[in-house]
Amino acid sequence: MPTSNCRDHVPAAILAVLLCLAAGVTGARTEPAATDPEVQVDGLMRLMSGNFDNFAQFSAQATADKPMFSLLGIQRRLVTAPALGAHVVFAQVNNDADSTRIYRQRLCSFAADEHGELVMKTWSFVDEDGARDIMGRLTDLAAMPIEAFRPSLPEGCEMRWSQDAEGWTGRVDPQTCRITSRRRGTPIKLRATEIVTRSGLRSEESGFTPEGEMVFGLPDGVYYEFLPTAP
Repeated sequence: MPTSNCRDHVPAAILAVLLCLAAGVTGARTEPAATDPEVQVDGLMRLMSGNFDNFAQFSAQATADKPMFSLLGIQRRLVTAPALGAHVVFAQVNNDADSTRIYRQRLCSFAADEHGELVMKTWSFVDEDGARDIMGRLTDLAAMPIEAFRPSLPEGCEMRWSQDAEGWTGRVDPQTCRITSRRRGTPIKLRATEIVTRSGLRSEESGFTPEGEMVFGLPDGVYYEFLPTAP
């Protein structure tokens, strides 16, 4: 997501990860951790439907000389998209938290790997212009073939999830996630973290050169903070 201290544009693809994540309803704790992958993914996805924005965080920086956070809104819906798997979330991010100002649209598919770990992959529409109105016809996804989609991020950039008493944490490992800077044309190691609870979402992402120099990202310990909003 845009930050004032970026030394490079955040690649469009990284927003694919952030689009898929946010909290569900207000409350202090999630249910105890389950061990069945099917139960786990259902529990995670129950927290991932609704509308969210970072208006409170954005407003709090109104007097800052260099605002760090852009105003963004996220809309996410559980959908049926068999071509992408049994567990899929459609996610749309909007500039200025305005649903008419679409910034990105992605689909996020969840599945357990051979070790029982929950893994999220992100997908884009091949025809992005033709899908701009998909929020109003999400049932169309059920009939779309796999050829209608393409991976948003390369292999190795999957987000892996773990659950604790407070909620869920997803991570993209910079040791396996390598992308190319659109501005510089150079390789970047990508790191992303998502913390999902019933009261909100915190997210961070950073890019590093192969030598470990930060190219873009928020300071350590600083997150975009999204809260649930009315439908």
